[in-house]
Amino acid sequence: MKNIVTIGGGSGHAQVLKGIKALPDIAITAIRLRPSVRASAQATSAIEAADHCIICPGDLYSSITPVLLPIGMKRSLQRTNARITVVLNIMTKRGETDGYCAEDFIREIESKMGRPCDVILYNDAPIPKRSLILYRLEHKLRLSSKKLKHDPRLVRISGIHVDANGRVYHDPRAVRDALQKIFKGETNEKKKKGCIPA
Repeated sequence: MKNIVTIGGGSGHAQVLKGIKALPDIAITAIRLRPSVRASAQATSAIEAADHCIICPGDLYSSITPVLLPIGMKRSLQRTNARITVVLNIMTKRGETDGYCAEDFIREIESKMGRPCDVILYNDAPIPKRSLILYRLEHKLRLSSKKLKHDPRLVRISGIHVDANGRVYHDPRAVRDALQKIFKGETNEKKKKGCIPA
């Protein structure tokens, strides 16, 4: 992906980095696509016709944001009647989201979509001390949801998988169960409105 440009400001000096690469000790302040690209018609049509759109966990600036930047993506997300669910990361990432909390993630994603999301999934499962220490050595911390605790869109899930190296991942079953409840709730709501035969 050679057309991704990240702009970071470290020590008061801006640096421009092209492409996805390991970043030095700077904080990303912006990301752009150069040259601009247009989202495919298939993608925008699918979004506009969808009942649900799920934004999965990933690196905020090098994975999630670039997908939202192509021309036409924001418009399709604004036009769709789909419920948009954001599944938040468990940990922050050095150089991309240092010091970020859940609210920062959501604010950045919503700014690129041009609309609020409808559901926020946050994993509050306990993380083993060994894993927390390993992440701290890499300057990564658990993502805090404190500022979102009164947000009615917040849905807490509890389930993680820890690999042999101490890396922490969402338990796919916990995410699946939460999404199924969200989908079922939407279906039940449509039934009450008479949109779907019982």
